[in-house]
Amino acid sequence: MSFRMAYEHSDAVAAIASLAGANHMDQREAPENPVHILQIHGTNDETIGYQGGDIQDNRYPSALQSVRRWANYNGCSQNGVGRELRDLEASLPGHESGVLKFEVGCKPGGSAELWTIASGTHVPVLSDTFAAQVVEWLLAHPKDN
Repeated sequence: MSFRMAYEHSDAVAAIASLAGANHMDQREAPENPVHILQIHGTNDETIGYQGGDIQDNRYPSALQSVRRWANYNGCSQNGVGRELRDLEASLPGHESGVLKFEVGCKPGGSAELWTIASGTHVPVLSDTFAAQVVEWLLAHPKDN
């Protein structure tokens, strides 16, 4: 739903964070305005598969395909850059989540990022710092006027 909100209301939405969500599968024109996109997804999600899948014959793209689509909408290079590891999942040891950023060449007001929770499920046990990390990311990506 957050991807749809970003797509349909790009004039008002600065950034979204989607946890284990799915994007549309069909090819569409880019939304009117860039939007910063953060997709957070576990590799062991059996509800909305990390590698994509379908629900009642309705196909959805993988987490990476979703983020790359938004990188394309936002005019970003399709070559994501791996960054730091984060601790997002309390029941998994250490900093288990990889960060892949698409922020080179983007239109002002747009970027795309994928936080992959290695071995994470559809409903992760969130770390004590999860909410703060997501809010910090959202606040760092305001609407470009």
